[in-house]
Amino acid sequence: MNVKDYVGEKMVLKELKEQEIEKSFYTVKFSVNIDEVLNRRLKFVADELAVTRAELTRDLVTMALVEVEKQLNLNPHDFDSNYANHLYGDLEYVSVADDNGKVFMNLPKADFIKMVKESQGEKNE
Repeated sequence: MNVKDYVGEKMVLKELKEQEIEKSFYTVKFSVNIDEVLNRRLKFVADELAVTRAELTRDLVTMALVEVEKQLNLNPHDFDSNYANHLYGDLEYVSVADDNGKVFMNLPKADFIKMVKESQGEKNE
């Protein structure tokens, strides 16, 4: 790795660390009551996957929600829809997560929409 790449990588990491404080503002704690058997199932499976129970539950909820959205024809990236307006309408920033659901940056809403549209091959207005 050359020095320029090293410095660039360190600057990105520094920015991400600074955003750690900001991320707590965009993260919502969610609580749910479950029975003991389901709790034990979650703990066991989480241990098998070497993740926390909370991470496993978050991932399962995310995957299930995506499937329900598909069944209901709800597209969170159709920015002209009522659904997307409900999701993003009053947000100043949108949390961007990796494939594991871990938030790694918060983008201004306009930048988020632009990024999604570009990834979908749409032209900017």
